[in-house]
Amino acid sequence: MKTSLELKEERKAAIDKQQSMVTLAKTEAREFSVDEETRFDSLQQEVETLDGKIKRAQKIEEVARQEARSNGEDVNAPNIGGKADKKYSLVRALRSAAFNEKLDGVEAEANQEARTEFSGLSLECFSGVSVPSSMISNRNQSVTGNLGLNGGVLVKEDAPKMVAPLFPNNPLTELGVTHFAGLKGNLPLVSNTDVSFQWLGESEKVKKGNDSKFGGPVLKPLRTAAVLYISTQLIKQSGIDIERYLVSLLSNAYGRSYASAIINGKGGKEPTGLLNYSDVTQLGVKDNALSFESVVDLESAIEAENATDKSLAYLTNKKLKGKLKTTPKASGTDSVMLSDGSTLNGSKLISTNLVPLVGTNYPLIYGDWSQVFTGGWGGLSFTVDSLTEADSAQIKITVNAYSDVKIVHPKAFAVNKHFKI
Repeated sequence: MKTSLELKEERKAAIDKQQSMVTLAKTEAREFSVDEETRFDSLQQEVETLDGKIKRAQKIEEVARQEARSNGEDVNAPNIGGKADKKYSLVRALRSAAFNEKLDGVEAEANQEARTEFSGLSLECFSGVSVPSSMISNRNQSVTGNLGLNGGVLVKEDAPKMVAPLFPNNPLTELGVTHFAGLKGNLPLVSNTDVSFQWLGESEKVKKGNDSKFGGPVLKPLRTAAVLYISTQLIKQSGIDIERYLVSLLSNAYGRSYASAIINGKGGKEPTGLLNYSDVTQLGVKDNALSFESVVDLESAIEAENATDKSLAYLTNKKLKGKLKTTPKASGTDSVMLSDGSTLNGSKLISTNLVPLVGTNYPLIYGDWSQVFTGGWGGLSFTVDSLTEADSAQIKITVNAYSDVKIVHPKAFAVNKHFKI
């Protein structure tokens, strides 16, 4: 029996044929021929028949989903290209490590794949339980198959699926930040100077000038780690809710580490973030009053540098966002700067409390977020220690990962760190 998705594709194909017939007749400025009318009506009948089949298939699929839920299966789990019976459980893997049990089945397969990734990086040899990059980088998958989104088409056909998706839940992702997963070595990011054309005679040679030169920052693996404590009783449990809780905890923490590095990384052991990047355009002075003019100044700074404009958006914290919602564009008027709560002077605005205070002032960042790149080498490694906190019935889990953040075109960003509320 065909799925609703397959039937929808057939319906679309029939409608496309109808549209082609209409377009041809309009182009030739004529009515349908008798044969064309017959063909069009036949296609219309096919579309209406498919409408009924699609509704029936959707009902059948919904019944199947309800049955799966009643049996404890997470129907929203990502199907990462693999077999339906290969369901990975992070809790089960950690439990095996905590109680010195041998990893088995899909958890053992995933652990071996992750170790293979790490072994090729010339990095620290991880012990304990590891999750490969193919299981932390895929999103927007469905229970019916791999949609090929966010790199999913690159995943091995035999990759297991997790009960819940484990990926960096980065609050900046919707701004257009690009993430590369499963890196094997350093990754140069290409930027280039402008290209100039010259007006020349038919046989005249092009004069050497400021030719385009390619070069840019390099993503390199930097170690990031975290420690969490889980009660012995909790890790002995099994079930979708426990799995979701743990995966959500890790996803949010891992994503925050990326976002914090992008915004305020200090450099050295960690990436350099926008608030500390010397080549990012800096505007304003201490205790700047918030005004519409100061907002426009950020945009003007980007335009003055001929910066790109693919994913232009503002970023600030929750308190400055609140101030923008109550501050008028012009004194004495009812028109506020952030009237709809999400658009500032025509550009998207995202707020997160990961944007820190600078002294007592509030930063506002504006720029092209497609110029921010993040990278991950391998997946996540979990070292499970059931002895250190045994007297309090807790298990210590150390999580290791290698990541990096780079800004390709710093002049695609402008920052004012000095707004006073």
